[in-house]
Amino acid sequence: MINFLRGNVHALEQNTITLLVGGVGYEVMSPTAQMLSVGNETSLHCYYHWSAENGPSIFGFATEQERAVFLLILKCPGIGPKIALSILEQMSVGPFLQAILNGSIETLTALHGIGTRKAEQMIVQLKSPAQTLITSGKIAVDAQSGGLQWKELAEALQSLNYSRSEIAQVVSTLRQQTTNDSFDQLLRKSLSLLSKSR
Repeated sequence: MINFLRGNVHALEQNTITLLVGGVGYEVMSPTAQMLSVGNETSLHCYYHWSAENGPSIFGFATEQERAVFLLILKCPGIGPKIALSILEQMSVGPFLQAILNGSIETLTALHGIGTRKAEQMIVQLKSPAQTLITSGKIAVDAQSGGLQWKELAEALQSLNYSRSEIAQVVSTLRQQTTNDSFDQLLRKSLSLLSKSR
């Protein structure tokens, strides 16, 4: 069982990272691969999956919360790890959980690959375990919903003419440190880190 990996990003391809750890290159599928940059060090909370058709696969997440929600999604019959990965590529943890708790079919069907029937099934199957996950204290929906909007942060920094590698580095750093900051707080922290690196 591979629970956690820390190493240097050796290669990137869409949602797949080749992570070099102790001389071994691990192929890891991650919803935040686009936020990384080759040569940077990163840490991933992992889920090891085995299928009869494709053999072993490793899925990696920047935070424990992301992995917890990924595993939650897998509890829904008919949804495998690749669909769960796609969901987290399109929507951050907080908004997804909020959509499940609110029974928001419209929000879920806006996701690529999720139709009305699948959205309804997800709400029925995941609402109770999602509530349990939140009440356990592992996830704070309001904080996740307002704070961890990394794509928006990356776009904001890109509009300020920061390079992809600079953005990838600061996002990776903040993802490992932050659990409940607002978007404005994240932006201020990002600009502070970027100003120090130049």
